[in-house]
Order: sequence, then C-alpha cells, then structure tokens
Amino acid sequence: MKIAIDIEPIARDHAGIGHYIQNLLTSLAQIDQVNSYVLYAKEDPRLDLPANFEIKIVRSSGPWWHLNVLRDAKKRGVEIYHSTHSFQIPALSWGIKTVLTVHDLGSWTHPQWHSRKVILLGKLLPLAIHRSQVILVPTKSIRDEIQAKFTRTGKIFVTPEGVGSEYSPGGVKVPGQIAFVGTLEPRKNL
Repeated sequence: MKIAIDIEPIARDHAGIGHYIQNLLTSLAQIDQVNSYVLYAKEDPRLDLPANFEIKIVRSSGPWWHLNVLRDAKKRGVEIYHSTHSFQIPALSWGIKTVLTVHDLGSWTHPQWHSRKVILLGKLLPLAIHRSQVILVPTKSIRDEIQAKFTRTGKIFVTPEGVGSEYSPGGVKVPGQIAFVGTLEPRKNL
C-alpha cells in the first residue's frame, strides 16, 4: 500500500506537532517494511529513514502547496493520506482516503489566542471531519469535544501521543514540581 504523510511541520517548527511526526516516522520505520511512504514537506527535513520512505519536496506555499501535494499524491497512486496537522487536504480530498489527526480545538474554543489565518483555516475542520475516513485524537476529551461540537461518529480514535525515549523515568522524583517542555504560549495555560 502507498501511504502519504504530511511532515511539513517537522522542518519549520520542531515543537509539539514536529515531535509527534518525528516519533510517528521513527515508530513506523521500526515496524513497517512492507508499505511504501511518501513524506511531503516544503524543505528537506534531513531524516534518516529506510528505503520504503521517500521524501517529496513540494516548493510552493499557502493553499497551492496543499493542491500540489494532492495532485502529486494522486499521480503517484497514493491510497491513504495522513494529514498530521492541517485540515485543507482532508477537506478538499478527491479520491484519496484520508486520516486526520486533530491535536486540539484551540482555534474554535479560544480564537483570541490564534492568528486570523489559523482561525480561518480552522473553519475547514467540520468538512475535514466529514470527509476523512479516520480521525485520530490524543485524548478522550478532544474526541468528546469533536462529537459535541460537530458530529457523533465512530471514526474517531483516541491514540495518545507517545513520548520520546529521552523522557523515560530517571528515578529522581521531586514532589510538587512540574516540568513543562512545550512552547510558551498563552493557549498553554501555564
């Protein structure tokens, strides 16, 4: 099977979604040598992956990037497209099954913490949910929010986002202390 994955955030912003994609690719490379993967990005993320993974650089921006990726995926015979962070391709998809990861509903629940662009693109979420065959969410809370706000559907699966091996327990416990390794943004509610 030929599977495409949007890895665009991995090169430009190695924050939460970039780490999610990196860990996803690392795990897929360990467990799957049968399927072939086309990884779409705007610039080379310089990843060391097995031969069944191909990085395809698409040098365009905005909505043109998504349309060019979709066109290339169709031409390559991609059967499944995994949108790891964007609602555009699942909302516009013609003829390719899509898996959509929804990390949060921040642009819907707290628009004041997001740019106008993010809010506008977030408006595609209901259509992306409707057209996607599978929706992955990190928590039951996000699943419940989607079902309450948009649709009750059996195609939403809670798949907790893993933690890299560098965060394995070290044996030292400090009571009452919390470590935060995310980006410092108002929406994080620190």
